[in-house]
Amino acid sequence: MAGAFLVSMSCLAAYVSKSNLQRFLYILAGPLMLLIVQSKGGFVVFLGTLTAALALGFGLSIRRFLLGLIVGGTGAWFAAPAILAQAVDEMISSKSTSVVSRVVMWITPFSAVIENPLGVGPTGYYPAISYYGMRVANWLEGLLPVPILFAEVRSYFYASSTEAIDAKNYMGNLILLLGIPGLLIWVGANVWLIYRASKLPGRNKIFLVAALAYVFLAGSVYISSLVIYNFAAVYGVALWAISRNWGGKDEMPQAPGSPS
Repeated sequence: MAGAFLVSMSCLAAYVSKSNLQRFLYILAGPLMLLIVQSKGGFVVFLGTLTAALALGFGLSIRRFLLGLIVGGTGAWFAAPAILAQAVDEMISSKSTSVVSRVVMWITPFSAVIENPLGVGPTGYYPAISYYGMRVANWLEGLLPVPILFAEVRSYFYASSTEAIDAKNYMGNLILLLGIPGLLIWVGANVWLIYRASKLPGRNKIFLVAALAYVFLAGSVYISSLVIYNFAAVYGVALWAISRNWGGKDEMPQAPGSPS
């Protein structure tokens, strides 16, 4: 939660800032604080955000797209050993298997939607997690026969309805509740927002593209619907900026009476 808040808000703050120094400080502060809170998922999504911002922030082109892939891939290459070491150390020291649990819970909605293309609805939500989650855990344990890795996630499938058990990502919750339409709404709306943001005038739009890319990737991977209150700010500012520049205009809105 801390990682998602810090990066999305630093990108949004950079977008609305008026000076280059402020933008630089906000963008520098985001990843630095991400390292301090040691959010594995946050840092992985940050690399994806960096790739998307470079590829789309100034208008999509093959050169910028390749640049984004190179920068993101290079960052992932150097960051992967540290992230894996942190995950292993966490598992050994605290007997936490959160990475495995999140993988199981991320796959579970897709397992459920195969048999329920329109979702299971609110009343079928908990039963679906227990039933399909157990199937996914059994399947993965067959591929990686280390029972201790799946002990934590198996406790989710026997939880009472008063416990806050979910798919651990917002996209997964939408898929469980609404099925394929939920997936299309989530992906389609975010892609549309990122595309429209990339068409906004001004060079600082790269920061808004980065903020949107981050919340989209985080909501698709590791942030659930219970903790996305800061995402509303990103979506709200994006919709405001897009509405102010609707129609594909390349100039910023001007005050009444100002020279054209």
